[in-house]
Amino acid sequence: MISTIDATLRQLSRSTEEEGAVQLAQKQGFSYAVLDSYPFSLDTLRLVPLETVKARNYAIYLRTAGKIKVALVHAEDADTVTEIKALAEKLGKEAELVVVSHSSMRFLITTYAQLEDQDKEYAKQQTLQINHQQEENYLEIIKTQADLEREIKGANTSKEIDVIMGAALNQGASDVHIEPGEETLTVRFRIDGVLQKITELPMSHHHAIVSRIKVLASIKLEQEGSTQDGRFSLNDRGIQADLRVSSIPTNYGEAIVMRILRQDMRILTLAELGFSDYNLSLIQQVIKKPYGLILVTGPTGSGKSTTLYALLQILNTFERKIITLEDPVEYRVPGLQQSQIDSEKGFTFAEGLRGALRQDPDVVMVGEIRDPETATIALNASLTGHLVLSTLHTNNAVTAQTRFLEMGIPPFLLNGSVQMVIAQRLVRKLVPGSNPPEYKGRVVIAEVLCPNQEFEQAVAKNVDQRTLEEIAERGGMVPILQDGLGKVKSGMTTEEEIYRVTAA
Repeated sequence: MISTIDATLRQLSRSTEEEGAVQLAQKQGFSYAVLDSYPFSLDTLRLVPLETVKARNYAIYLRTAGKIKVALVHAEDADTVTEIKALAEKLGKEAELVVVSHSSMRFLITTYAQLEDQDKEYAKQQTLQINHQQEENYLEIIKTQADLEREIKGANTSKEIDVIMGAALNQGASDVHIEPGEETLTVRFRIDGVLQKITELPMSHHHAIVSRIKVLASIKLEQEGSTQDGRFSLNDRGIQADLRVSSIPTNYGEAIVMRILRQDMRILTLAELGFSDYNLSLIQQVIKKPYGLILVTGPTGSGKSTTLYALLQILNTFERKIITLEDPVEYRVPGLQQSQIDSEKGFTFAEGLRGALRQDPDVVMVGEIRDPETATIALNASLTGHLVLSTLHTNNAVTAQTRFLEMGIPPFLLNGSVQMVIAQRLVRKLVPGSNPPEYKGRVVIAEVLCPNQEFEQAVAKNVDQRTLEEIAERGGMVPILQDGLGKVKSGMTTEEEIYRVTAA
């Protein structure tokens, strides 16, 4: 009897609540709805973050080509209505405001949270292994462009992503570009430093593919008008790869780039990377020093990080404590203490370097020197008994120290601290016997500068670049162009390739 009375009271309370919602809707001139048992779509609900729904009591629950339906409890609140209209304008949709009761909104919030939990679990499973079908089939089946085109026809969204990733891994791509256009979605791979068009898909596939990737990378689906970054992993048998995902809004929708960081690939030695015997001898002399700053310079994509890891492999012994500060951690190496930079949380290169120096290291690798603060700490550390390795964005070796002066670093701090500067590029390797020329893989061309007293004094006097180059060459530096032409002579690459990468 008591339970029957309770149920009746709840029913009366709900009826009163719904009547209040109806009256509010009529007063404001809005629609009214009961959302219990409504078949919500998570992609639509995510147009308003769950925390906002909980705090503001409104949510988008239906989306069509040009319209959204927005459930709200407080239709009388002018600020809430204005907020919803601004959101609709941002989405480029007409908004229909629908008044619902608190009970309806609670049902929506509960369902939203459940759908999020289900999707997270699904994404977790996808992250641990993106479908064994990819590993067992696509990595074996997709060997050619024809294989990819055949497999991608008629595939669903998840399968399309599997096919694309299988092709990227098989072809040794470093990046996957997914680019929306007016009518087609273009997929391009960067292979050996050069972008290549791989396939085109109908633009109708764009939203589903981008959403799937964003879920995998833990990127917010509802934020389509700003740049976002995320990451996920592929951990299949024999395939360990981390993927860095970047999204950016364009005229035709979000464009995605996925950087592939293979964890199952062996770190190459300096000789395997292609350093000449002469440059190797210079590097091996300097790397034995217990302190100082070693810099690897060059533009984005010139292999700086790969060279740093090769140097760390030489230094990685039980007698040394090595700490790395990276953004991101590209390779996981046993024996190294590797830290991931997170600037949004205040863990910058400068802050990380301060902390690392308190850990009694012998060697510290700083992924990049970007600012005067990091430069100052690194230089001081190199003068107080630490070997510091880092990268710098300069086009050649002789302007590395000049770059420090531009940052405001005093010349006296450079004297004796910078032990070596390796400036490098990557050129494509020539496939023997090909006519016309074909390329597969890449090799380093480099110039190695070990600053002497004459060079340091010239830097302090702010002499011109050509004079610095002459002093460096007198001191034993072989210019990068000369190093490259030596590889042309040995048949490793072509003149066209050397001039393509050294033109800047």
